[in-house]
Amino acid sequence: MRERGQSAGFTVIEVAVATAIVAAGVLLAFSSFRQWTRDQHSTEMAHDFAELLMAARGHAFAKGETVVAFFDTDRDGQPLIGSDDEAVAALSIRDLNGNGRIDPGERLADVPYAPAGSLSWGHSQATLRARGDPRGSAGGPPEAAVTFQKPDGSIANWVAFGLDGNPRAYLDHSKAGTGAAGSGGGAIYLTSGGSDYAVVLSALGKVYIREWDGSDESWSR
Repeated sequence: MRERGQSAGFTVIEVAVATAIVAAGVLLAFSSFRQWTRDQHSTEMAHDFAELLMAARGHAFAKGETVVAFFDTDRDGQPLIGSDDEAVAALSIRDLNGNGRIDPGERLADVPYAPAGSLSWGHSQATLRARGDPRGSAGGPPEAAVTFQKPDGSIANWVAFGLDGNPRAYLDHSKAGTGAAGSGGGAIYLTSGGSDYAVVLSALGKVYIREWDGSDESWSR
């Protein structure tokens, strides 16, 4: 039994405070889940890129064909179009006619884009280029989102694998359009906004996936 003078239930202020606390908790949980989802998409994309590079190298060596892997855009800056006629993040081709361009019948594999807003090209946290990335100055940040190169040394969004399976700078199959051995190393940088990832291709064709560790300002091995 409640005596007269005691309040029954909660006051409006108490209800408002409780509602605000619950709302803040839900918002925080949603924000954390959204960032976790972005990180997952970035990790998956990095692994997909690594698999595309390794498959391209394997095909070039096994079949004796030059294979070119493109990232984000083609040589003319146009979107990459996959097998389902949708824009894709990466695409590999057998460069059968040696012109360094994406022609009908040459597509090998592609990597779809992650859901919109889940990741971006480049980096947001890293202050150093990834271990094994030959581009940029020592102790400096990544030079670009994709750091492969043309035979003249300028930045390219693509890399070729020769008949021996080794990566080379590339424009076409001519002597002037194909870089020397060891010229194909580079990296691809992705960010979820909270985490940075790098897919590094060594000059000898090995592929590494690295993640930026902000706690000690370094890339994972």
